[in-house]
Formats: sequence, structure tokens, C-alpha cells
Amino acid sequence: MKKTSLFRVIIIIASVFILNACASGARMNAMIVSATPDTMINEQNTLYQAVKIVEVSGGQKTNPLWTSEVGDVEFEQALLNTLKAHAMFSIDEAKYKLTAELVEVKQPLFGLSLTVKSTVKYELMDVKSQKIIFDEVINNEYTAAFGDSFMAVKRLQLANEGAIRENISSFITDLITRSKSGKLDSNTP
Repeated sequence: MKKTSLFRVIIIIASVFILNACASGARMNAMIVSATPDTMINEQNTLYQAVKIVEVSGGQKTNPLWTSEVGDVEFEQALLNTLKAHAMFSIDEAKYKLTAELVEVKQPLFGLSLTVKSTVKYELMDVKSQKIIFDEVINNEYTAAFGDSFMAVKRLQLANEGAIRENISSFITDLITRSKSGKLDSNTP
């Protein structure tokens, strides 16, 4: 093989490797929390078709040449679809307005297993009383193991998605627990 042919083959292989190593942002569908018998609510629950998202902030767009991030749009859509899956999303006049701020997504610089920690501040306001009835910062983490993907950029993406999914899951579980115990009532201290 000639030197120029070998050089071309090396360039092609390197190009394919670089293109496959580009970072992708967290995917919305990988962050949705499915309903379970424990988290599905019925028409008697105060949250039933009662929540509307008014603002989601704090996310970052992914730079394909750097690292995977969680964008506002993807986070908001995952939250919206989770609320729909749990019969909480309001298509008409909402009883509650939800604000979610992605405070931090703490990522490792390197490693075989990558653990991402997510911090999200959730606020739920009772529309009628204009009182904040849920104001919590929720922290979660998720680890993507080396076996989940050979490519570190893909493992980081999986860890981002898992950390946000776990965070939304904790929020939904906490919200449902409070609603079942009557602690979402705006008159409850």
C-alpha cells in the first residue's frame, strides 16, 4: 500500500471516530417518567389535570465538540410528558402553576463509570390563592457504567438523562405523597 493510500485510510478512520464521538444533548424521551400503579392518580386527587408549566430555566444547549448537556426545551418536554403520563397536566384552566429551575448538572471530567448529579428547584403555585404551596430543591444522581456504552460522550449523555429522570421521578413522588395527605391545600401550613 502506498503512503498516500495509507494516509487516506487513517484520515477516514479518524474522521469516522471523531464524528461518532460528538456530544449529543440529553434526549427528552429518555427523561420521561412513566406512571406506575403507585404514582397514577385518579379524578379525586387534587392534582388530577390541574398542573400547567409556566417556566423552565437553567438548562444549557449542547456543544457537539464539548460535552452533553440538558437543554431547557428537552427538560420542559420531559416534565410536560411526565405530567401527562400521571394525569396531572391541565389543558384548560390550571389549578396550579409549575416553575422548574435546573440549578445544577454536575458532571465528572472523566471515568469509566460516569455519575451525574442534578439539582432542580420546583415551585408550585395555587392559582386561586397565589400562594406557593410547594417550594423544594431536589437532588438526584445517576451513574452510567462503562458497559452502557463504550463511548464516554454517550455514557455522559445517558448519565445526564438518568439524573434528570430520577429528579423528575422524585418530584412527582413527593407531589403525589403530599396531595394524598392533603398537604397541597393552600390553607395547610
